[in-house]
Amino acid sequence: MQNKQKITLRAALLVFITIITELVSISLVFICLTRTHSPWLWGVVALGFFVFWCLLNLHRRRDSALYGTYSFLCLVTVVIWGFFDKNLVLTLIDWVGLSIALIGALLLMLWPSRSKEQERSGD
Repeated sequence: MQNKQKITLRAALLVFITIITELVSISLVFICLTRTHSPWLWGVVALGFFVFWCLLNLHRRRDSALYGTYSFLCLVTVVIWGFFDKNLVLTLIDWVGLSIALIGALLLMLWPSRSKEQERSGD
């Protein structure tokens, strides 16, 4: 019973860390879109989403499509909110960085998931 509790605790901790990583990445996107910043900040955003993707690969069920959909919706919501509430005007660098982030989220959504047999065998 204790082993099962450890596995459950590890899984819960991994989900928590994954969610925090994604929220930080989305927050950085909002900072990039609403404040004057260095173009290199988009690199930090890309790194954040890469870490998020790596964390997704550690999940046992590998529900990357669900997380990808969530990421995509968060990014689109931030941009729409910025346009309507903050009168956001995007620069070329902002469009490029946002496009890269959206493409990454789309890849997570559309990437084929592992079959159930592969998950059971641990491959």
